[in-house]
Amino acid sequence: MENETVLDIKDIKALKTLKIKAVHIYLIIPIFILLFISTISVVRTIIILKKKQEQIEIDIKTQALKILNDLYENRNNISTKIFYYKMSEILRTYVSK
Repeated sequence: MENETVLDIKDIKALKTLKIKAVHIYLIIPIFILLFISTISVVRTIIILKKKQEQIEIDIKTQALKILNDLYENRNNISTKIFYYKMSEILRTYVSK
């Protein structure tokens, strides 16, 4: 039995040093550069899309306010039915967008 336990024990080996070849470095560096460039590109497009979305929202609001202002200025010249129709049209357009 003692022989079996002695044979089961293995020696501890020293750690091997990793050898990094120049080829690996030349492959890793361009990959990191491409990753960095693609990350910047994605962030940039996200920022541009957010700005466009905000601009669209502002345009819709200003357009609705302009139409309401024109309607208010001409409120005495138009009938009540037309006034309410135009108000509902403005509201429908504003809510739908």
